[in-house]
Amino acid sequence: MLTFTSICLIAVFILRFGGNFKEWKQNQQHPRLAVEVLISSKRTHLTHHYIKGRQIGKGTITYYVTFQLDDGDHIEVKMSEKEYDMLFVGKRGILTFQGTKFFMFDLIEE
Repeated sequence: MLTFTSICLIAVFILRFGGNFKEWKQNQQHPRLAVEVLISSKRTHLTHHYIKGRQIGKGTITYYVTFQLDDGDHIEVKMSEKEYDMLFVGKRGILTFQGTKFFMFDLIEE
C-alpha cells in the first residue's frame, strides 16, 4: 500500500509533468522567430518543494532573461544556467525563440 509521502511525491511529479507539457504545447502553436533585441533584465526564481512542512531536496533554480524588441514590447524566456550566465543586460543581438522557448542568442558586435 502506498504511503502518504509516496502519494504526495507522485502527485508532485504528475503536476510538474502536466505543466511542462502544457507549456510545450502552447509554444508549438507559435512560429519560430529570429528578431533583433536588447537584453533588458535577468532574474532567477528559487522553488522549494515541501511535504508535511519538510523541505524535499535542495530546491530548483529557474533562470529567466527579458528581451526588449525595437517596438518596445518585451519577451521573457526561460533558459539553462549556462546560457543565462553568458548573457549581459544592455547587450544587443538576434534572439531565436518560439513562444517562451529559447533557442539561441547571437550577440551583435558593436
